[in-house]
Amino acid sequence: MTIENESVINIEALLSEVDVAMQRLAEGQYQLCAVCQAPIDRDRLIENPLLTTCVQHPKLSERGDHE
Repeated sequence: MTIENESVINIEALLSEVDVAMQRLAEGQYQLCAVCQAPIDRDRLIENPLLTTCVQHPKLSERGDHE
């Protein structure tokens, strides 16, 4: 796989995460954990606005390169 192909795959994955974040925002769920509905810490969201889970749950949708 070429670097260009890998870059496209990474960009598409990131865009997918942005789409999820935008949908959660539109639904009023953005700051709530997708697992337990507990609030996600504001500082964590500022650091990585694509988070969907609180610290109590596995990092189901977090990408390691965003933390």
